[in-house]
Amino acid sequence: MPSNAACACPVCLKDADHPTAIERDGVPVLQNVIVPTREEAIGFPTHVLKMRFCERCNFVWNSAFDPGRIDYGKDYNNDAQGSGFYRAHQEERARAVARALGASPGAVVEIGCWNGEFMQAMARAGLDAPKIGFDPAYTGPDEREDGMKIHRAYFGRDSLDRIPAELAAVVSRHTIEHIAAPRPFIASLAELFSRGGAPRLFLETPDVGWTLRNDAFEDWYYEHCSLYSPTSIEYLLREFGLEGRTTGVFGDQYMWTEAARGGPRGAGRPDLAPVVFAHKAAEARFFEAWAERLRALRRAGPVAIWGAASKGVTFTLVLNRLEPGLIDAAIDLNAKKQGGFLPVTGLEIVSPEAARARGVRTVIVMNPNYFGEIEAMMGGMDWPAAALPIRETEAA
Repeated sequence: MPSNAACACPVCLKDADHPTAIERDGVPVLQNVIVPTREEAIGFPTHVLKMRFCERCNFVWNSAFDPGRIDYGKDYNNDAQGSGFYRAHQEERARAVARALGASPGAVVEIGCWNGEFMQAMARAGLDAPKIGFDPAYTGPDEREDGMKIHRAYFGRDSLDRIPAELAAVVSRHTIEHIAAPRPFIASLAELFSRGGAPRLFLETPDVGWTLRNDAFEDWYYEHCSLYSPTSIEYLLREFGLEGRTTGVFGDQYMWTEAARGGPRGAGRPDLAPVVFAHKAAEARFFEAWAERLRALRRAGPVAIWGAASKGVTFTLVLNRLEPGLIDAAIDLNAKKQGGFLPVTGLEIVSPEAARARGVRTVIVMNPNYFGEIEAMMGGMDWPAAALPIRETEAA
């Protein structure tokens, strides 16, 4: 792979030989996609992951990212609604938005709304405001019975004329990490906010600090070309006249930022540089240890991962390069993914019932937040298999 070369940080614009946090080639350009056959999965398009770290603003980005390789179309599916833990988090965030807005007049816009699940959660939380969404992966009807309007499109400067003049808030959950050029995106929001009133911005995105501190090597993937720390997200917003305050949510895997013009400024954060370099040094040991462990676990019977989304795609991809055949299947509650295959490795995605019927004796849980829920589900199925966390410290 090529060595570091000078390039500008997409957030603070510092031009430097930014160090590399993680570097991989042959990674699938999409993880959360329905692939119907093993042949298509094995031949799935790949590209390069070169995650750079900016020591000035603590932003991490893929300097090798090519947006032309991404298509968030009808086959894209990142639905996590099958998990009660995730739904509880979604409802709690919806209540947070409703509490913050109160009876503020105006519309609520969601960028990256998929099929409107969070907009519906905000309605259940008592937020009685017109709701408008933008998402190219939207698969619902053009005219919705709930009165919400979702545009099957990306949000950008050309979207501003679709938004009412009276605006209460913009919500964007798990979208900004997919945007390679964050400054134009935030500039469009700032222009929207300059129309008047006092609209609020609510952002949810992964916290790259959590990934680094927890050595979550399964959390690096092509779709997430832009990863933020509290420092970098607040720096970016401030560049366009928005002050934000950031807190950890979802077991601190995600950040929740509330921002507005003239809002309170966030607190200073520790520098991530030391953990970046320690993280990079530990990657090979992590996967080699898992390969050794899986060889032993397979003596008791087949092994499956639980979580056929980005974490599972990445974990199995790296392990498969060390030694093919260590994992037999991927379990997921998303019925639309079941019967499909993971990109590149070609592992079949199955339901929990199908995995049990196949005699799976070890289940490796990709996301620690779901461990208790999954262990309880397996117990309720009288499934004679062990559930293991991807890191031992996450079993509690």
